[in-house]
Amino acid sequence: MWKPTAQHHWEERLGQLYETSIGDRGSGHAFKGIVVPSRSIVDTDNLSDRGSLLRELHLIEISRIDPKFIVPVIAASLEQTDAELFKLIATGEELRLGHYHPTTEAVYLAERVSNEKFIPFENSPLDLHSLKDLIAKGTGTAIGAYVGFVALNSHPLVLVVVPAGIIVCGAAYGVAKALEEGLQYRLLGFMGVPTRATKGRTPPTGSGGSSQKRKPPQPDASTGR
Repeated sequence: MWKPTAQHHWEERLGQLYETSIGDRGSGHAFKGIVVPSRSIVDTDNLSDRGSLLRELHLIEISRIDPKFIVPVIAASLEQTDAELFKLIATGEELRLGHYHPTTEAVYLAERVSNEKFIPFENSPLDLHSLKDLIAKGTGTAIGAYVGFVALNSHPLVLVVVPAGIIVCGAAYGVAKALEEGLQYRLLGFMGVPTRATKGRTPPTGSGGSSQKRKPPQPDASTGR
């Protein structure tokens, strides 16, 4: 006769991440966010060690993002902006010069996903939060909290690290391609879930098992980032 296992035993074994996609029916722009709550992360020390976290996820840091520029940064990701311009937007330089003029449609969606409660985040219990609030609460009080422009292969992403967990977000196409090219496996590995990636085997890179990788955006040589 089948007998259920002890509930606490299974709870210790399970990890969970949340995924949300928000699209604009008019423009075709789409935003995607992946949230890994801290309770699902095996080694939470990685949350305060940016270098270790980036290595674990195979992400290249391009530049830190000034949190007050998160809306134009999201707009730039939706428009798949050139990496060099993206760096200037992330630090506010391009905005101060007045050279960056995103489309109204990209700004509209960026403002909505930044300011409204669209992001599923665990905070006793699971609730929806705005990206801006999560960034403000985390970076305002926490040591090691981080908001940055990163890349996996040629795909620009926004990485937010706060004590409550990790958010990887940006244009839906870029996030989906990053997941397909290994980020999904590495996030599961971060949660302690054995996968082909964590066992040393190469995760799939797309249909047919191969893809041609473009040269990723390069860090700023003058800052080392």
